[in-house]
Amino acid sequence: MSILLLHGFTGHPSDLAPLKTAFEAHGWACQLPLLPGHGTRPQNLDSIRATDWIDCAKSYDSDVIVGLSMGALLAVILAAERPKSKLILLSPAFYLKPVGRFTAWACQKGLWHVLKSIPKTAGSDIADPVARAKSQAYHEISLKGLVEFDWLRKQAIQALPQVSCPMYSFFGAKDHTVDIVKSSALLKDSVIFERSAHILPLDYDQKELISQCLKILEK
Repeated sequence: MSILLLHGFTGHPSDLAPLKTAFEAHGWACQLPLLPGHGTRPQNLDSIRATDWIDCAKSYDSDVIVGLSMGALLAVILAAERPKSKLILLSPAFYLKPVGRFTAWACQKGLWHVLKSIPKTAGSDIADPVARAKSQAYHEISLKGLVEFDWLRKQAIQALPQVSCPMYSFFGAKDHTVDIVKSSALLKDSVIFERSAHILPLDYDQKELISQCLKILEK
């Protein structure tokens, strides 16, 4: 079995590294790419289109996709076009919290022309302060990139009914990024981790998440 792991917008492959390590220990082949515009400077997201992320994800063959946040949206879009055996969606960003929704709306109206980025004042969305301090994700958000993310988000919602494989979803109750009520309503039987925030693989419920993912993959 081959597994593709996809990180989120402004994120980094290290956000999913604990899962990759656990999966490989069970003998499964894993691929964890760096999506275009990430892992360098936040400004590099200014020139990236959402289709660049889709094309990058499509370039990897896999039986299973594990996606975090925007990576979960990519997983849905790919599975709608080409069936997979299963999807594991971590904090899928179908709907953002009000601040994120307003910022995306303002960017659509042209905010990014006058303001290039906004800082993540509280750092990465991780409840565990030790893990948050070690995060390799960007510490600011490209507003031009946010426009592309919002387009991708809408595409994923439209693609969701075309996904025929089993989907397993997980959210953190302390998520400050995703509206977990509205997002989980699009899915069945989502698991909510009470102690964790958005970047689930690095947060307090990491061990339980890994355990549940292994059970899903062993089915």
